[in-house]
Amino acid sequence: MKNNKTKIILVPTDFSETANKALAKAIDLSKRTNDKLVLVHVVETNMFLAPVEMMAVGYINEVMVRDSKESLRETVRRNKG
Repeated sequence: MKNNKTKIILVPTDFSETANKALAKAIDLSKRTNDKLVLVHVVETNMFLAPVEMMAVGYINEVMVRDSKESLRETVRRNKG
């Protein structure tokens, strides 16, 4: 019996060359299996900061998230096809 459920291939990335190679393999697999591919990048924030450093945390987090989103968009653009 064939399973017609849509499967999701979750691909973590740190935007390194190794991660890009894994993404290429995942893209190939998703094309062959017709499964959905989800690319994810985790932004880690440091929650253990001194009070003085806490003032800049919001801005730093905002920049990290913005840069990560742009890197994800660029990775998707490069690999569309």
